[in-house]
Amino acid sequence: MIPPPVVIVSDVDGTLLDHDGAWPVPPRALRRRLDLAADEIGAPITLALASSRTVDELLALQRWLGRSGPCLAEDGAVIALDDDD
Repeated sequence: MIPPPVVIVSDVDGTLLDHDGAWPVPPRALRRRLDLAADEIGAPITLALASSRTVDELLALQRWLGRSGPCLAEDGAVIALDDDD
């Protein structure tokens, strides 16, 4: 039996980014951890960013991470996907 895909929804400020707006770990380290976890469970993992930030800000962070997936922006008022993929 193939496990279903996993979606991790994460807040940005104070979670993925520290209180100064910086990445506490390099984005490549986060990508590696997500890839290792996906290999371990045998299913793809999608990281969805959630924030009060704008869609453009979240998509820029997502691109910097080198991941694609949905973004929940502006306190959940907007759900978007990156059209540049």
